[in-house]
Amino acid sequence: MKKVIATLIFIACAVSCNKDRLDHDVAPTIPLTKSEEQFAAKSNDFSSELLQMYYDKKGEAYDFVLSPISLQMYLGMLNAGADEERSAQINRMLGYEGASVEEINSFCKKVLETSPKLDPKVKVDVANQMWLDSAAGFNLFPTYAQMLKDNYQVVPETRDFTADPMYDITRSWISEKTRGMINLGVPPPYIRSILVNVTYFKAEWNDPFNHAESKTGDFYREDGSVIEVKYMNRIFREVELYENDTFQALYLPFGDGAFRMEFYLPRIGKNIKDAISELRTGSYPKKGETGQSPVMLPSFDLEFSNYGLVSDLYKHFQVSLSGEYPLCGEDNDGDGLKIDWIAHAARIKVYEEGAEAAAVTANYFMAMPGPDPRGFYATRPFVFVIREVGSGIAFFSGVYAGGSSKE
Repeated sequence: MKKVIATLIFIACAVSCNKDRLDHDVAPTIPLTKSEEQFAAKSNDFSSELLQMYYDKKGEAYDFVLSPISLQMYLGMLNAGADEERSAQINRMLGYEGASVEEINSFCKKVLETSPKLDPKVKVDVANQMWLDSAAGFNLFPTYAQMLKDNYQVVPETRDFTADPMYDITRSWISEKTRGMINLGVPPPYIRSILVNVTYFKAEWNDPFNHAESKTGDFYREDGSVIEVKYMNRIFREVELYENDTFQALYLPFGDGAFRMEFYLPRIGKNIKDAISELRTGSYPKKGETGQSPVMLPSFDLEFSNYGLVSDLYKHFQVSLSGEYPLCGEDNDGDGLKIDWIAHAARIKVYEEGAEAAAVTANYFMAMPGPDPRGFYATRPFVFVIREVGSGIAFFSGVYAGGSSKE
């Protein structure tokens, strides 16, 4: 097998195609207004910034996976309960400057309600929940509670955190919503409220790989080490390809064609950082040329968790999410609800039949030679994103470097 000095970016997004033909123009997509299209474009920018943030933190030899849409849903709920100064910071980070809370909530509601209906062969589930400690005497402002219900399908649940096993309760809810992909529990000490988003995706390829063609081979990491991974192999009669000065791209559709994966393989002399920089320009290639090509992609199961999201977002975006949020009425006991900690955990599995991914965003309130030009060979680290192509909204993204680490 030839060594490949390149990295790969994987993106799954909504398009329309079948085994013989790709047709982007007739794909079902999220029906956005003109202003919501701008939100979607900024959502794509935010996704690329998150890739850059984690790549800068972890470095070239580490892999990770995250869900931009999970973070955006969570931040939408948080933003609606923030004071004016912190709301402005959140909007600046998301690129929503000048937008009202109502406009942002409406956009999140549309994504939450519409994305599961785009393709009957693709499972998309976005769920939110909030728990309040009855023993602490906290009660949400009625307007905030109604906003959560109307826009994010949340009916806040009151529990006695001193008596109820909140770690087991949150862990069970997250595991159920992620179909067992993630088993994150929120620890109970000193917690007065818990806010959670879960995002789940599962789909089969429109034209799957054959298990009989899968075999192990060398994977060349950016730090110069070589590991053995399992590769899926296929010669596609018709597959969509794209290339520019920074990377080659491969697009593989799911189900009836409403979603696809896009793989971006940087050219010789380029790397993951270059590919992320290209995506940070705010544009990505929506169409390629269709033709016959061999394809070799690693099959992998990648998990990543980050419990320092407050610090990471501050360092990259200069946004402070910690502190007090005026979510509760004046009749509450105590000093109010404060954020000290936000966690984000995600997992993705890519295999011969398709792909499955899940993510959780939660907080507690206190507290070598180049690739064969005739084919597409992903034998080096790669970046991946799952995107709904009609709107450009990224659901999942990250870097695969051979299954090297967890945080």
